[in-house]
Amino acid sequence: MNLSTEQGGAPEMTDDAAASGESAHWIAPSTQPAVPTPQSDLPPGWAPADFAAPGPQAGFDDPVAHPSEIYGYQPPPTYANTLAAHKPGIIPLRPLGIGDVVTGSLAAITTNLRAVAPISAVIAVISALIGLLVSALADSIDVADGTALSAFGGLAALSTAAAVFLTAVLTGALAYPTSRAVEGRYPPLKRCWERLAPRLPAVLAIAAIAFVIIAVPLIAVTAIFSAAGAASSAGLAVLGALLGIVSAVALVAVTTFIVFAMPITVLEGLTPIAALRRSVALVRPVCWRVLGCLLLVALIIAIAQSVITSPTGDIADVADGVSGGIVASTTKLIASTALTALADFVTLPFLGTAITVLYTDARIRLEGFDITLIAGSGDAAPTGSP
Repeated sequence: MNLSTEQGGAPEMTDDAAASGESAHWIAPSTQPAVPTPQSDLPPGWAPADFAAPGPQAGFDDPVAHPSEIYGYQPPPTYANTLAAHKPGIIPLRPLGIGDVVTGSLAAITTNLRAVAPISAVIAVISALIGLLVSALADSIDVADGTALSAFGGLAALSTAAAVFLTAVLTGALAYPTSRAVEGRYPPLKRCWERLAPRLPAVLAIAAIAFVIIAVPLIAVTAIFSAAGAASSAGLAVLGALLGIVSAVALVAVTTFIVFAMPITVLEGLTPIAALRRSVALVRPVCWRVLGCLLLVALIIAIAQSVITSPTGDIADVADGVSGGIVASTTKLIASTALTALADFVTLPFLGTAITVLYTDARIRLEGFDITLIAGSGDAAPTGSP
């Protein structure tokens, strides 16, 4: 008997089977699976685990999706956050803003007074003595003399150049403690001197170069104005004015480009000429930024010096009212010298540390110096170590 089945129905008897008279029997479909189930190798009494269908994936409400909520785990910070937060010393090790430059320069002074204060005091006393000498020479000049103008101009030029010389020396002396303060280390005065002493000839050489750069144009302009006054020549006066303007612009530009020579010669050990060349190369890409920061620092220093030395006039008026004569003039001279020395002691270190901070910022921007500092500083370094 041939049976045929249709999909989804019961088997039917074919025409051949019906013609032969064979009885047709209906066969119920089997309940056994078509494919036998393989025997399990599990021991008796063990049943295979039931695997539930996968549920919804972990979302925002699933604690697994937020590992920070489990056992206080915090995700690792990104590289940018790590770099921005890394501040082992007075400045963050990243490109600095103007506020970072100002606060870092002040912090370089306040965090290491044991090294900065003695150096600044020496420079301030020398500067005050030079100012006292210039004042004495100015008082000895006969105003009625025809050469009085040139004499006064020459003294002013030499006094300005001497101030630049001393400021350059102070910048070189503070370069090492400021650079170490960037890394969170504050060396004592002895260690600073040991680092500065081998570089002192180079520091003095660069300071002498700065002295010549400032003194020569000022003396030339003064000489032209003196000649114009003696000859009553308007042409020479105009020439002197034009030369003065050109000299002022040139001095600002030259000073800006060589401003990093001091920290370079102290920290990198270069010769004076090589330090000047490297300073020009380092300042050139960021010259406007460096100039703007230096002008801001100079403005802050000028305001601070004006405030500190402002009692000089009041002291002179009191001295004139009490005694007068030579006693009053002597009192005024002493008060002016003391207040000037105090102003230099307070303000000049700010300029010196600001130059080194700007030097560090330029290297961070142009040379990736922050990576070197991060690798070399190390958070394990003891604070205050030299």
